[in-house]
Amino acid sequence: MVIYVDMLILINFVADYFLLKSTAAILKVFVPFWRMSLSALLASAVSLYIFLPEINLLLSLFIRIFFCFIIVLCAFGYRSKKQFLKAALCFSGLTLAFAGVLYAAFEIFSPRGMHYNNTVAYFDISPLVFILSAAAFYIFVNIIDFFFSKKNSTKKCEITLFASANRKNMSALLDSGNSLSDPLSDSAVIIVNKSDVEVLFDKAEEKRRFCVLPCSSVTGESMLEGYRLDKAEVTVSGKKTVLTKPIAAFSKSPIEENTAILNPDFVE
Repeated sequence: MVIYVDMLILINFVADYFLLKSTAAILKVFVPFWRMSLSALLASAVSLYIFLPEINLLLSLFIRIFFCFIIVLCAFGYRSKKQFLKAALCFSGLTLAFAGVLYAAFEIFSPRGMHYNNTVAYFDISPLVFILSAAAFYIFVNIIDFFFSKKNSTKKCEITLFASANRKNMSALLDSGNSLSDPLSDSAVIIVNKSDVEVLFDKAEEKRRFCVLPCSSVTGESMLEGYRLDKAEVTVSGKKTVLTKPIAAFSKSPIEENTAILNPDFVE
């Protein structure tokens, strides 16, 4: 069977791009287009080792896991062990699910057009069909995530926000459906009502600390406005966690007064 390198790279780039987009949607994190594309290109380059002589299955799986970690690190960065492993498991799970669906469909309609070596599969199908399949899988994952995200758990705690010489004590909810973080610095993002944090700043401070944060959800990508804080202290069951340079982002819809919403990965 003839395998075309350009087609191998193209179909794997498209598939990995949508798989990374699906991972980002599930984790509720924003990844810039250039970073997502670079990660997908790296992932597609890994498929080239289909041309290498067949190697031991365990070694091949180890190589795949190693490159999975590299790809996830490139796309999502490293904020904590829990966050990193969650992203890696999510990406791996989606990759296996997509490969399984594609393999099952291909076995039904055209079982002779596939080549497999070193845990890499090459499907001899139209690029358009493959792209549409990857896009459909991405949409399906987002729909499933939309319904499951309604069942996220929350935990109450206390949080103190610091800015210059001022502080603000608030209640907080650790929401498992909230995976927001600053994509540039990987610092925490605290969702608040704007009126609850304005008391921390004068007009000059507001202008200096103002920032805009990209965010992603199942409904698409948008921007959140907020202020950069000096720090925040989160107390959960008597255990205190200090967050450095977090962003207090303004909720687009009103939340309970004097209450903040926080990504639990930063404190758990």
